[in-house]
Amino acid sequence: PITISVDYNDTNGYPFTALSFAFFTLGDDHPPRIHGVIEDIELRREATLEYRIKNLDAKPRKLKIRLFLPKEISATQGESWITLAGAKEQTIRFQLHNFSALAGSAYPVFVLSEYDEEGKHSSLFTQGLVKIAASKDFFRSYRIHLLAGLGLLCLLFVAIQFFFPRRK
Repeated sequence: PITISVDYNDTNGYPFTALSFAFFTLGDDHPPRIHGVIEDIELRREATLEYRIKNLDAKPRKLKIRLFLPKEISATQGESWITLAGAKEQTIRFQLHNFSALAGSAYPVFVLSEYDEEGKHSSLFTQGLVKIAASKDFFRSYRIHLLAGLGLLCLLFVAIQFFFPRRK
């Protein structure tokens, strides 16, 4: 596999990264006997990316798992080794952090799973999508509740002033 990372700027000069991949074969082709799936996620500040991988054969395999992210997103751990039992599936979780991605953007991310068997190398790229969501602002999320509470406090203050006049 070959990973390709392209750095570019939008019209405002804000930097972005675009990821892509390609395969090449040396010698005989040895298609992978594994299958992977990444569910698309929404990322504010932090989120968990789940990568499910399935062994299509009865024999166990030792896999190297690597996560490829754009520069705007980081992960606490991007590489691991697992042993996947025959005809079983497993979920690997990656904790992602929004480093500098802008709300409204969508970034493809990739997980590369590799193994060697009988002197041949097999690899599988699995693509997912990370959608960047705006951070939840407390005041924006609860502004109606806050305004209603403030209105009730004002009414209570006026009622106290009206029904309990000051003594002189």
